[in-house]
Amino acid sequence: MPYDPEKGKQYRKTYEDKHPERIRASQVQYRETHKEEIKAKGRRYAKWRRETYPEKVKANKAKSNGKHSAEISANKRHGRQLAKIAVFEAYGGAVCACCGEKHLEFLSIDHINGGGTEHRRNIWKGSGFYSWLKQQGYPLGFRVLCFNCNLALGFFGYCPHQSRAA
Repeated sequence: MPYDPEKGKQYRKTYEDKHPERIRASQVQYRETHKEEIKAKGRRYAKWRRETYPEKVKANKAKSNGKHSAEISANKRHGRQLAKIAVFEAYGGAVCACCGEKHLEFLSIDHINGGGTEHRRNIWKGSGFYSWLKQQGYPLGFRVLCFNCNLALGFFGYCPHQSRAA
């Protein structure tokens, strides 16, 4: 007797209705064991869609971004804040190594041996610097300083807090 596709569909539907937990468990197991394949397939599809329908993808993105722009901005701002805090913790905490300033809004990362301007030209700008530090495993040669101390060191070669303390 030849295979009947309609009977097969009907059997599968009946099985799925009777055993939803088995179906769910097998799906979860498949996703766990094939993570990389699933990601690669998604990336291939996204690339194909961008190349095949560039205008449509661009229009959908603009529409979505416009609809959720406030939420997107808030999420990005929060993410940058978390990245900044993580970097400060990796370099000894959110406190200026020179004057003891603790307000996050005033703190920055200093290149201990100078060369920050040249370094910024060669890597990401802005909050991307925190990502770069994390990717590099928080390398030596950096510390937390407030903007006043950092700029004084850059402009004058010393910080007034250090000259007063000496």
